[in-house]
Amino acid sequence: SRQLITCGWKLDDGTLCTHECRADKMSSHQDTFPAHSKHRASLKPVSSMMESMFKRQRTAFNNASAAPTTSSTRGSSSAAQEPFNSPTCLGATSSTRDTSAPGASFEEYAYDPPKEPTASSYESFTPLPKDPKHSSFESSMPPKSEFFERECFEQQQAPQFQEQAQLEGVRLMANMATAAAQAATAALAEQVAALTSQLEGLPQAIAREVPAAVRDHDEAEALRLSNDALDSSLQRQIAAAATCTEIGKLPGFTYNVTENTIVCLDCFRYASSPHAPGLLRRGARDAGIFKGVDETRYPPKGRERQGREKRPMKTVRWEVKHHCRAGSLHEWCVVHADEQRKATAKSIAVGMVCADLVYLGVKEHDSYKSYERRVANQYAIGTAVGSKNHSREFARGFTNSIYMTTIDCLTSALTTLDAATVSPLAPNGRAPPIAPLADKATVQRRTGQMHGTITFLEGEIAALFTSVLIVTDSTGDGLAALQVSTYTEGKPLKLSPEALRIQMTGQAYDGQYQGEEQGNVTGLDVPRHFCRRLNLNPKWTMSKWDRAHKIELGMKNVREGKDSPPSIAFYGKLAATVSESLTPYLYGKGHERVLQGWAKLKKRMLSLGTICTTRFCASERKVFKNYAGNLVFIIMDMETVRASETGIAQQVVQIKTITFVVHLFGVIDLERPLKDLSLALQAVNVLPWEQDDLITVFLEDIELLEADLRAQKLDRQLTTKDSKGKPHMAFEYLAQHEQRLKASILELDDKQTGQGLVRVQLADSASRRASRGRTNFTSPLEEFNSALDDLADLAHDMHKKINARLMNTDAEERWVRRMKASLDLRVMAYPTSAVALAAIASASQAAAQLTSITSVGLAAGDHIEVRVQADPAVWWPAVLGGPVAGAGIHGVRLVYDAFPLHSYDEKTPSRVAFEAPQIGPFRPHEGQRLWDAEENAWWPWRTIPPSAGAEMDVDDEAAAAAATAAAAEATLAASAPTAPTPRAAFDALLLLLEWMNGRFVDAPGASTAASLDPMPSISELWVQRCTLESRLQMFANDSPYKGLWHGESGTAIMRNVYTEVKFYQGIGDFLHLFKHMACKTANEAVVEGMGSVWDDSASPKRHLNFETGVKEAVICYNGPPPHRPEAKPFLHKSLN
Repeated sequence: SRQLITCGWKLDDGTLCTHECRADKMSSHQDTFPAHSKHRASLKPVSSMMESMFKRQRTAFNNASAAPTTSSTRGSSSAAQEPFNSPTCLGATSSTRDTSAPGASFEEYAYDPPKEPTASSYESFTPLPKDPKHSSFESSMPPKSEFFERECFEQQQAPQFQEQAQLEGVRLMANMATAAAQAATAALAEQVAALTSQLEGLPQAIAREVPAAVRDHDEAEALRLSNDALDSSLQRQIAAAATCTEIGKLPGFTYNVTENTIVCLDCFRYASSPHAPGLLRRGARDAGIFKGVDETRYPPKGRERQGREKRPMKTVRWEVKHHCRAGSLHEWCVVHADEQRKATAKSIAVGMVCADLVYLGVKEHDSYKSYERRVANQYAIGTAVGSKNHSREFARGFTNSIYMTTIDCLTSALTTLDAATVSPLAPNGRAPPIAPLADKATVQRRTGQMHGTITFLEGEIAALFTSVLIVTDSTGDGLAALQVSTYTEGKPLKLSPEALRIQMTGQAYDGQYQGEEQGNVTGLDVPRHFCRRLNLNPKWTMSKWDRAHKIELGMKNVREGKDSPPSIAFYGKLAATVSESLTPYLYGKGHERVLQGWAKLKKRMLSLGTICTTRFCASERKVFKNYAGNLVFIIMDMETVRASETGIAQQVVQIKTITFVVHLFGVIDLERPLKDLSLALQAVNVLPWEQDDLITVFLEDIELLEADLRAQKLDRQLTTKDSKGKPHMAFEYLAQHEQRLKASILELDDKQTGQGLVRVQLADSASRRASRGRTNFTSPLEEFNSALDDLADLAHDMHKKINARLMNTDAEERWVRRMKASLDLRVMAYPTSAVALAAIASASQAAAQLTSITSVGLAAGDHIEVRVQADPAVWWPAVLGGPVAGAGIHGVRLVYDAFPLHSYDEKTPSRVAFEAPQIGPFRPHEGQRLWDAEENAWWPWRTIPPSAGAEMDVDDEAAAAAATAAAAEATLAASAPTAPTPRAAFDALLLLLEWMNGRFVDAPGASTAASLDPMPSISELWVQRCTLESRLQMFANDSPYKGLWHGESGTAIMRNVYTEVKFYQGIGDFLHLFKHMACKTANEAVVEGMGSVWDDSASPKRHLNFETGVKEAVICYNGPPPHRPEAKPFLHKSLN
């Protein structure tokens, strides 16, 4: 019953059922399968007992022939007594299936469809011998007549016989089902008994076998995971690679496109190492170099090219994958490389500690010997410092390595192409602009020229300390040659001269370096010599006399009293009086007495110092402030301890007066906005047009302070940069002491509480009254107000002389105004801000001043004369042309004739617009004037009599060219914006573009600029500007830009514009022009700071030679602070 058998029933579609199951399950399969039930009665058994069953059937048939009336009953009775496997179904035939085959048994059945009985079917029941050749075969055959009678009988008994067969088949099936169920039950019982016997010892077997099985499973799983890990991490990635490039991107591999080779980096480096195990070397592939795919096949001469690859990708993959198999030399190389990397990382970590100590010593200007003490200290506190490179010689050598790294960084900063300036004309971007700075200084008894650079890096204007070179030629040309050599001759930079020409944008020096164009007739004129060496237009570089120095020159004029009223003579004497009375308290006993006075109050003493007229005004104001804080103790000490000294009484009379104290406090208050302006002008990251705004605000504030002083009002509040947007008292010292000074009291206040700490009684100013020829003051109030009048005169004189010094030259002013009109990011981002509204008002007022040429009775082609000089008067003849952009909506072309008397040998084109007959309601028109847009000047004009305006003969080709140019200018003018503010920006941008394109002088400006530094047309540049304007307005009120931009300088907006793709994408040409204009600030005061760093680095206590001091100064100024994250990669690059 456990043996599997095949069903074998014939199904409805004529095929046999191939289901296999155990014999005891076959009946249930046949009952549930619907295709079997239709012909269940036709089932025919097949077994080895078939022969005997046929014999019994024939016997029954013969008996039935002898007694026809009882055959059916006997047949049924005999059939009922047959065993369950007796074949009683008529038509049963022997199956051709081999019952001896595996799975076969006597219970197999074959199915035949039922057929109508025929004579031949009954003949099959005739007893026949097994062997047809048997000798008794023919003798046993009945006669022919007997056959005929039997056939007739069979035809008569056929229906009855068929019915009997069907009943016997049903009975047979029931018997078979019963026998099968009994066999299945017996087999199941045997199986349950066997299973029960086996389960009796199962718990003990499980407890005994489970640990070993789990251990075997874990070991097998670990081995499987190990093998899978190797394949998944590397070999599977190699198998999935489609190209050699993809293999080269896998960790540990690289692909050389030029040589078409794949290199295993670890094996290439360590396979030939003497430490590599020789037994693992198998061939050339262990070296880690594999030939890439070679898709070309070069056939022998005379044969056609084959289509197959010479070296397919699958071969490359197999070789690389086989190279990375487990247990290969590659595996050893990977492990060895990892060990080497760990050792190297540990060595670098220790080396970084030593590098940090050296770098810190350089930054702090310490000696090289201090490095040894720092290393010992780090070792004592447990820091890993290694066992070598701990001497001062390492510090000296590593400092040189840091210097070389610094120079590499400087070179990279000045040559790296900026992604923000990418455009179709510059697909890779453009290098940043360069504005050189220079000044001389004498250190260690040698005079060197310090070289600095203003450039544009990551959205900010930055200053770099380049070098210090010994000055051997003090002429203008010699100093200019030093500047060029520091950029192009490896001292220390090595830029190409052509690159320097393209990147040059501005210059800045102090007064000695300037020339006649900058206002110093006796100067060295270094800017012109520098431009001549680079074939640049001096007007392009726009060299500027540093404005922080100009403020000091203006205050020097105020102090000297040139062209000043007598009432401000006190300012020139103030510094001398302060220095005279302060000198005994700078050192020794006097200083100690003042210090003890502060100690009694439990307050910190303010530092004492003297005034140095060569320093900036911030230093002077600090001296005055600290003197005023210590004045009470100084007066008390003079009247007590020093009362018996000679001349001390006269000093007390000078400083212990209301007038002196009011003058001192007033100067401190007036110099505060001046100090703020000086510091702002010394800043690097400030735009040229915003510098002018700072100067304008300062001049306006000084005018307000002057008016307040004359009105004896001391309550005005101002907002300056150092107050961080918060208003502060303009007259901080005067307002604080006003009431007590009117009562002749000077009191020292506590800054935290405002309470008085110590006071002195002031005397009248008899000596001062006598000097001015005045009558005696009737009250301290009158004296106080008189001192305020003196301060008002001082404020007026400061405004006058500083304005004269800071006022731009004509060449500077026009370009700065154009920059502001077209490049002010504050106006672009916030069109309704105060700055934008001021720009709109200015543009509208300027447009209202101008009118068309027809309004003044002129037309194109008319001849006029322009007075370009007033004393003596110089009239320059010119011819009017057609409309042109660059001078407003009424602008026209004006061509000045050649003027050899003023060194103009050729015609000079310009853009002009004529003044309207009346300028609004402000004032009537005064004469006929025109505005020259390119010179930014108003000049009178007059018509020329017809006889003086005869036209010169020109050839046809020149006339045609002129007509074409005029038509292009008219078209451009017609396409320009018409609103006043956009038109002013468009015209200014056009002039800036022409200025930039004309910076090269060795060839026509446009053609040379197009080949060296190409720029697009003004139309394309204007589109880019409008694109930037729309982007800024889109994000201006969103976070975080509103908090960063609103009310701030344009440099805050500039930082985001040049570092975020959403702002700079597609406008690279405009941003390139913007960078050049922004770097024209060129603040020379930065060089003063560089000189201070150099002086500290070359301190006599350090005993450095000149060159080493310069190198350390360059490191100190340019290198990142030691605590910043940027210092780590900087020092790591310096290690070798």
